[in-house]
Amino acid sequence: MSLSPSPALTEHLTRLSDALRRTIARRRPWFELIDVSAFSRPDSLSVAVSRTRKNLSYFRVNYLSILALVLAASLLSHPLSLFALVSLIAPLAPPLPPPPRRSAPRPLQPHLLRSRDDVEPDWADDFRGLPDGSISHPS
Repeated sequence: MSLSPSPALTEHLTRLSDALRRTIARRRPWFELIDVSAFSRPDSLSVAVSRTRKNLSYFRVNYLSILALVLAASLLSHPLSLFALVSLIAPLAPPLPPPPRRSAPRPLQPHLLRSRDDVEPDWADDFRGLPDGSISHPS
């Protein structure tokens, strides 16, 4: 039995891996995110909202990384929540393709075959017929 993934699954995993690599490549340096000298008080509320929007779009991957780590730590510390999340997400996953059908039966494997003596139980020796065709009873 072959355990190789289907071509559709392989293609899906390849696309997912490529998208993850492209996303990680857009990550900004962490020191730039926590640079305290870049903080200053905004002049008005509209400036604060504008700066917040720019900050969120500029550091989006960094914020998503932090969110993913916090979520992972939270789910690992509460296994019941992890089970609930998996049970909610599982129906959204695409169905797995059926296993491939075999077109020919499996070949016999002689090393797995046994002789009749290995299969018969020991007590059967007591009830075998004699060479002349009569049946002997155990004494």
